[in-house]
Amino acid sequence: MQQEIISHRLFFTTIIVSIIVIFTFFISNIKLKKTIIALCNEDGKLTVYMRLDNKFDILINPKSQKEVLGCIGKYMPFYDRTIEMILTDSKDSQIVSNLATRYKVLNVDLNTDVNIFTRNKISYDNSFVHYRNNNQNYLVLLKQISPFQLLSKVKYDKYTLVFIPEYDSSSLSLVNKIKFNRVEVKKNSQLQYLLN
Repeated sequence: MQQEIISHRLFFTTIIVSIIVIFTFFISNIKLKKTIIALCNEDGKLTVYMRLDNKFDILINPKSQKEVLGCIGKYMPFYDRTIEMILTDSKDSQIVSNLATRYKVLNVDLNTDVNIFTRNKISYDNSFVHYRNNNQNYLVLLKQISPFQLLSKVKYDKYTLVFIPEYDSSSLSLVNKIKFNRVEVKKNSQLQYLLN
């Protein structure tokens, strides 16, 4: 009588575990094909981290080294060490040079309009980030602006969603009177939002 090389129980256990791992991988991969917008608010100024289609990492408006590393560390996959683009208002930023020692930074851009693929467009200035994904428009306020500026911004452009930093009590009543879909990012906190 020959001795079995591998027991039937071990063989079937290995097959079942392999199927579970493959199934989990496919489910997580479907979920991760979405665009992730992570907003990190430190002292009323937002830093935006975007991961487009689980491939391209974009960092917008990095202001504080601690905040940027916390934001990237929490939302960027551990195996990805490349930031495809940093949009900032100054190329001389110490934060950008420090990030370049930890990550491979492919592009630092001062350009205000960036087309990524044919269906994604990002417009950036020191107060706003406009993001168009397919037929949906999103707006991120990088800092508090007057309620009157906000009203003029959301009145003429139809945004699916507007991300705003937490407003102080003096302006909050005016902001609450403006009718638009919004998500408020509390001070010294982080928020992640998944887009289709």
